Amino acid sequence: MNLGRLCYKLFMKGLPFTDFEDDILMLKQAKSIVRELNHSRKFPPAFLPHVTKEVQARMRIFLSTQLKQTGHRPPLALSADKATYKHRSRQFLGGVTISPASSNLLEIVSFGQPIVKHGSDGKALATNMKEGFDDLGIEGCQIESTLFDGVYFHISIKTHFDEIYELNEGEFMYSYDTLHQSGIVDTHLCIKGNLAGWFQTQMSVSNFSLHSIGVPIMKSLLLLQHYGNCT
Repeated sequence: MNLGRLCYKLFMKGLPFTDFEDDILMLKQAKSIVRELNHSRKFPPAFLPHVTKEVQARMRIFLSTQLKQTGHRPPLALSADKATYKHRSRQFLGGVTISPASSNLLEIVSFGQPIVKHGSDGKALATNMKEGFDDLGIEGCQIESTLFDGVYFHISIKTHFDEIYELNEGEFMYSYDTLHQSGIVDTHLCIKGNLAGWFQTQMSVSNFSLHSIGVPIMKSLLLLQHYGNCT
């Protein structure tokens, strides 16, 4: 049990597995019971799949159970992003939900990284997402909003996602990731050098606001105001 607790600490804090052996020594010196087996740094990665399986099982129960506070299943704001490494593509599924029993009411949750097997068009990615969410017992009635970057909107993810979950148009919100959008605007600003003067003027006029609400937020708002929804 003590070895499992040490592993869990490493997983939760993102610490290297090499710390495990030092932690074992510390427990041994503190007269804790650690026995004589599984003291190698190879134990945490071998133990991790079992922890993953247990966490997924508990998450499946949480997501498919009505909350006492609301009488409904936990609402979800979902997000997905595709990444390719060594010719293998995965969709990173995540989202935000409420957890009344947690120290934070809003919790960011990872829903897995299913392999993209049937293409990268809108219908294929929407189907791949649903398969990943189905594994955790997520139903369409729980989805309140979604967040995607421009690539997903270019492949009409809204149409395919509505169709696959049998949703009516406008039933929940589709949002364009603001960070991706700001990055696109920033790229356009760099390309079009004649806008540098305009931007400096706006920054000067908004100097008070910048100090009030923060430079990054105001910068993004100014850029988005000028370019609108340019992609």
